[in-house]
Order: sequence, then C-alpha cells, then structure tokens
Amino acid sequence: MCRNASWCSELDLDPKNWSKVCPLPPPKFFEDSLNLFVAAFRAAQKGKVDVVISLLSQTRSDEMRHWYVEHGQMSGWKFRAKALDVPKPAEYSGPLETNKSFLKFESQVYNRDGFRCGYCSLRLIDKCIA
Repeated sequence: MCRNASWCSELDLDPKNWSKVCPLPPPKFFEDSLNLFVAAFRAAQKGKVDVVISLLSQTRSDEMRHWYVEHGQMSGWKFRAKALDVPKPAEYSGPLETNKSFLKFESQVYNRDGFRCGYCSLRLIDKCIA
C-alpha cells in the first residue's frame, strides 16, 4: 500500500526508471476490464440484461477502485512529484471560461493520442462504441 508507506510498491524504487509519459501505468487487468465493460455496454444495447450482469461482475471493479485509491492517487503527489522535485501548481483564481467547448478539437486530440488517456495510457472508449 502507498498510503502509509515510504515508497509506492507499483513504482520502481529508482525514480530514473519511472515513465516520463505515464505517471503510473495501471495493471494489465484494467484493459481486460475495459473490454468487458464495452462488451457489457453492447449487450445492454441489445437488452441482454443477464449477459450485462455477468460481464460486469467479471470487471474486478473492487480491485480497480482499491488500486486507484492506494496507488493511483497516492503515487502522483506523495512520491513522483516529490522525488522529481516538481513544484506544486499554483491555485488558479481567474475567471472560468464556461462557454468554451472541447468538441471542435475532440477528434484531433483523440487521434493525436491514439485514443489513450494522457495520464494513465488506458484506451479510451469512443462515444460511438456501438
């Protein structure tokens, strides 16, 4: 566990070996669970409730939640930022631009990033997965 430890068991002890692109690569089973979730979504579209329940029960959601709480959340600031001497960002106090829309850039960003999350590198689910 990272919360009460002096190091993250998911990170190499040497910060030189840490990814510069992905702060903390998630376990392999996250991608497998994502595939199950997509399959469950497709089954839901067809009204196959029993299949949906079966697929969702295989996603290991409790393990995923535990990993994010104990490793994903803790490794970023507690370990990576401190070890890499990254200053804490200043709190933004300016006006919020609520009228701006991401939609015109959406496909460019998704294509640029290969439909992967820029933080954890997991595959994103296209809003048109049907």
